[in-house]
Amino acid sequence: AADDGPRAQTIEHLGLLDALGIRAGLAAVTKADVAGPERTAEVVAAVERLLDGTTLAGSPVLAVSALDGEGVGLLREALVDLRDRVLETSVNLADRRSGSRLAIDRVFSVKGRGAVVTGTLRGRPLVRGGTLRLVPGDRTVRVREIQVHGATVGTARPGRTALNIAGAEVGGLHRGMVLTDDPATRASDRILVRLAAAVPDRARFRAHIGTAAADATVGRSGRDAITLPDGAPAAIVRLASPLAIAAGDRMVLRRASGADRIV
Repeated sequence: AADDGPRAQTIEHLGLLDALGIRAGLAAVTKADVAGPERTAEVVAAVERLLDGTTLAGSPVLAVSALDGEGVGLLREALVDLRDRVLETSVNLADRRSGSRLAIDRVFSVKGRGAVVTGTLRGRPLVRGGTLRLVPGDRTVRVREIQVHGATVGTARPGRTALNIAGAEVGGLHRGMVLTDDPATRASDRILVRLAAAVPDRARFRAHIGTAAADATVGRSGRDAITLPDGAPAAIVRLASPLAIAAGDRMVLRRASGADRIV
């Protein structure tokens, strides 16, 4: 908001996006009508400086007002451009992946249809009637129906997706599980990671992968002492419970407080 400027929550969210390596985005500075031109320009410049130190450096920063419509047209155009670039990147990445993966964020039951899960589909397109593994758990389920934005489709491409599945009950499904046909995705409670910044041995964090989270301890001494060829810090992260992950995935290590809350 142009009257308040960047607040702690915005800065933390930016830190999370940076840790995940998100490179496509834009920032909207709202309430331009309340703050006035000078204050709005100051906040736009402050946001640009914040972005410069992250993977979102150079992203557009647009001032808008929902009250009088200032900048809304440009924001719509920028969002369409962002959508098209992200979709093109997703298609290119899917061509290099060996399967589909949907991290579950919501589970519910539909009378007469059974279990339904929602999440963001990544990787290759998903076809109705196909089979997927549930990780953790390694159970096989069948895709009865696919919906994208409320419409039933035969094939879903990367993006928000709802699946009606057979082979698992609602009680056996929860947020954080992954549905996949990618053999590289496995459940593990011990992960070799390349750290974005050095952290103390035995430091405790909350680990976030996809839609899952678990308490974690970072090991950097003894058998866990690992040096990468380029000298970057590495560690073994031990999780309180197994989570679904594949080699090359990004994860976030987050502490409740402190200067270096996000790694």
